[in-house]
Amino acid sequence: MAQIYLALNRFGLGWRAGDGPPPRDTAAWLKAQLARHNPAPDTIAALPPRRVTIATFRDYRDDRRGGSAAMVSGAGLWRASRAFNQAAV
Repeated sequence: MAQIYLALNRFGLGWRAGDGPPPRDTAAWLKAQLARHNPAPDTIAALPPRRVTIATFRDYRDDRRGGSAAMVSGAGLWRASRAFNQAAV
């Protein structure tokens, strides 16, 4: 009974009442649940790599610190959004 409890409540999303009767083979059920798991859904996979995001942020921050001309013109933000959009393509 403890094995069934652990498999149904401690791993993955767990079993819900609407899922039907509890599985007889909890180990197979758990392995199937893990096999279906997608660690990088499309929304996350479409994001640019971290190095691009960090570089974009640094450029934006440096432009903001650079003086009032960069702040007034918004050049840093424009370059940041342009780099972000190019990386996403």
